[in-house]
Amino acid sequence: DSVEDEKTQATAISAEFEAACECANGASIWLFADHLWPNDHRLLSDVSRFGLLNRDRSKKLSYEVFCNLLKQKRC
Repeated sequence: DSVEDEKTQATAISAEFEAACECANGASIWLFADHLWPNDHRLLSDVSRFGLLNRDRSKKLSYEVFCNLLKQKRC
């Protein structure tokens, strides 16, 4: 939920896609935007925060990182 969390997520996406694209011909994003978890979850938050966009569809840092990877045609 913080700027540091976004930096960590962006770094992870960059590293994972760089590695995957060296041995694959494409990639996908599992979760495009944050979303509510079902009512019966046992997690610390009611919202999944792993998306490239926030729930209001505002862009996170990881969105920009992913777009740059696509522009570089790395995947």
